[in-house]
Amino acid sequence: DWWRENRSLFVVAEILFALLFLGWALYRAHQNDLVGTEKPMELAFLSATQRSAGFPPNDPWMSGFAISYYYMGYIMSSALATLSEVSSTFGFNLTVASQFALTGLTTFGVLYNLARSRSQSASRMAAMATGIVGILMMLLMGNFQFILLELPLASRSAPQSYFEFWGTQKLPDFDVIEYQRQAESPLNLDTTSWKHWWWFNASRVPTDYDLNGRLTGIQPIGEFPAFSFILSDNHPHVLSLPFAITAIGLMLNLVLWRREASAGQLLLYGVAVGGLAFLNAWDAPAFLLGLVGAEALRRLMTSEEGRLTTWDWLALPKFGVMLALVAGVAYLPYFVGFRSQAGGVLPNLLHPSLFQRFFIMFGPLFVILSAYLLVEIWRGRAESQLNWRLGFKVGVSVLLGMLALMMLLSVTIAIGNPGTPITGNLAGAQGLSGEVLGQLAQRRLEYGLTSILLALGIGIVVARLFPDKDSAARSGEVAFNGISYSSATGFILLLIGMGLSLTLFCEFFYLKDNFYVRINTVFKLYYQAWMLWSIAAAYALYSVLIYRGRPSPNVILRVAIGILFLVSIFAGLLYGIAATRHRAWIESGRQVASERHRYSPPGDWENAIRQVHDGEAVARGAILYSRVSLADATEPDLLRAQAGGIAVFDGFDILIQEPLTLDGAAGLMDFNDQQVIYCLDELVGQTDAVVAEAVGQAYNVAFGRVGTLAGIPIVLGWENHERQWRGASYHEIAGSRAGDLKELYTRHEMSEIKHILERYRISHIMYGSTERQQYGSLGEDKFLDSLPIVCEAGESRIFHVDAAE
Repeated sequence: DWWRENRSLFVVAEILFALLFLGWALYRAHQNDLVGTEKPMELAFLSATQRSAGFPPNDPWMSGFAISYYYMGYIMSSALATLSEVSSTFGFNLTVASQFALTGLTTFGVLYNLARSRSQSASRMAAMATGIVGILMMLLMGNFQFILLELPLASRSAPQSYFEFWGTQKLPDFDVIEYQRQAESPLNLDTTSWKHWWWFNASRVPTDYDLNGRLTGIQPIGEFPAFSFILSDNHPHVLSLPFAITAIGLMLNLVLWRREASAGQLLLYGVAVGGLAFLNAWDAPAFLLGLVGAEALRRLMTSEEGRLTTWDWLALPKFGVMLALVAGVAYLPYFVGFRSQAGGVLPNLLHPSLFQRFFIMFGPLFVILSAYLLVEIWRGRAESQLNWRLGFKVGVSVLLGMLALMMLLSVTIAIGNPGTPITGNLAGAQGLSGEVLGQLAQRRLEYGLTSILLALGIGIVVARLFPDKDSAARSGEVAFNGISYSSATGFILLLIGMGLSLTLFCEFFYLKDNFYVRINTVFKLYYQAWMLWSIAAAYALYSVLIYRGRPSPNVILRVAIGILFLVSIFAGLLYGIAATRHRAWIESGRQVASERHRYSPPGDWENAIRQVHDGEAVARGAILYSRVSLADATEPDLLRAQAGGIAVFDGFDILIQEPLTLDGAAGLMDFNDQQVIYCLDELVGQTDAVVAEAVGQAYNVAFGRVGTLAGIPIVLGWENHERQWRGASYHEIAGSRAGDLKELYTRHEMSEIKHILERYRISHIMYGSTERQQYGSLGEDKFLDSLPIVCEAGESRIFHVDAAE
């Protein structure tokens, strides 16, 4: 029966999930920090969602309002943390490990089914191997930044012209102000001597230059899954990853189903699309169109004519609208309250992608999929089914059509809204003069290779998907007998085409946001393209190297392609391996911890007594050695630990090793501030509370602390993030909060700030290290004279406002 036939798959899948989860949990136990990048924001959302009694959850950084962001991932994460009875600082790292495992497992499932669908005789072991290769490519494989730039740079083994060829433009970006090549320099594989956070550069490969060839102020982001998990942020694009791959699985289901989708299937697909919007709004349009594309492929593959009829073309928009309606109705309560900074589409006049940078960004996938498309061209020719005429028309039409739309949109904005930064800041005082337009045209020609190759790829995909039924008659062969490629091949071509379209869109357009540049558009669409292409590339290995159907390349060609594939994958995996080791072992300080926390008694202590046991957990200040018995010892007779951890004996020496833990709370912020926040969290429980604390720069965990650690709403947290989340409504909502907080902390009389306390219904006031640094200590006297202290640690205090009334 079905279970007997598939139980080995279930066993393998469960083992894979366990290994992936435990493996990445071990990584996060070595590197559990929650300080860098946007982790404080993500922790704040997790803490607030875990604390909120209802939904939408309270915004931890804007009291009186709900979260205005894609928060479904935080609901799921906080629910699991609550069920596990762990804090948000612990649940954060458990979420990272679970997302890593879920992403790997969904990738495995899609690829296993793709391989098995190729033919009834497809080997289970080969299909499982394909899925495992896909896991490696999705989770651990990086781009070519490491192999082509970081390694030669750290080794000083290449001339400066080499880096300029790859488009780095300014070597100071790589921390090399006076770069000099060292002749015959060996490769420097010791990453301890490399630039701090060298691995982060792999996420900043897409590069934009002004008309003078200088780097622009705000650069695009080019993350990919391996980087995201090494960094270990819990941002929506990561939280949605396994569910986006599940959407790819639903697309495959639609293609393999062969029949028209039932009402139940439409409901499932619509709910999935809406769920993606709730998880990460960027994914919903892409996979809505992906499902429409899968429906088109299903209709194409069931057509005896090998083409889509007029009825088919009319049915596709209807299919998409039905899915959108289901998604909208299913998640209506979320959409009603959602606000965003997104404000339409703007033309990308100035920043087409330099091909060298694009190649570094997608290197392993670009090589593999280029070879795969060449193989599919050969297969299509062998079957006399390549439709070059249609492919050429579509490729050229897409390229010229996007260029025309970009120009039309530019002219429309220049006439109707000349103050828009995309036109105003670009041309400066000259306006869109002939000189500037000439420079833009020259830039487009110089950097046009990327767009041309992407359009060429789209043309190849179309030529292979839509067979030329007249080619057989023209070549004197048998008459057209339906589409010859498999459903799996058609589906992979669809995924490749989707990735090509997403990346080509970034060459001509971007979505308007607060930055007015393409930073987020490249970030999110490139991320989706990497996801799609990783699955396609893993299947390409199976199709070219393992599958034995006809037509198939000969052994010599297959071996050559196999070597190319393996070299590309290995070059990409080097990044994942090196970055993971560096983060967990070197950056965490564990490599040198054995020497830094080694203790031995002073040489003049002749009969020193060791006071701890091997493997014992010790706290900072614990007694490690005494010169005499403890009963007779005074402080000069004692040697205490300077840091907590696990005591490990090395001869008579004691090594204090930092314990492996998934709780990232240690060292998150000022110790005394952290203690009073814990106290407040326990004090207020689930009751309503609003806390005043200092407001300041973003990306600094010293600001927004109460909301971050406890999820209790504060008056105002990171302003730039709130501005992004709320778009045009931000100023109306935030009002004078920042100024009011400054007044709250600097005024000397309670009567002068009473209106502020009432306006924001402030129940508690935080006065800790950040407040003293930001506003000084003079304003604290009024609180000390008028309000009771409910939590105190060192110089950090929390005052209770209600008790003064």
